[in-house]
Amino acid sequence: PSQHTRRRRRPRLFTKDIETLLYSMGDGPVSLDSTVNCLEDCLVEFLTDISHESLQFARLHGRLRIKVDDVPFALRNDPLKLGRMNYIREQLAKIEKAKKLYDTNNVNEREYFADEDDEDDDNDGSRPLKKAKKKER
Repeated sequence: PSQHTRRRRRPRLFTKDIETLLYSMGDGPVSLDSTVNCLEDCLVEFLTDISHESLQFARLHGRLRIKVDDVPFALRNDPLKLGRMNYIREQLAKIEKAKKLYDTNNVNEREYFADEDDEDDDNDGSRPLKKAKKKER
């Protein structure tokens, strides 16, 4: 066969993820290759379509690259997917906010305990140490 009639084989990027997803949805521990390949083809086609539509939106706004904010435009005609995407973005924002708060609290505690350790080093045993007051926020 000539080179033009030969189909280029696509790399299977999501096989393991799809098999895990199928198993979690009640499929057997080993899924049929045809099922996994079919789902992967559908997924890749969907992601490609969303990416192209997002890229068109970005180009209309004078950009060569897409941003996360361009994807809702591509999902505007599918309220379920758009709602799910917005929900996930809200959850990610909450997680980031909680991480920052946690990191800030840990820094304050480390400073508090570091101050106590410094006082212990300065004590020659002649007088008892006073506890440092924790800073109020």
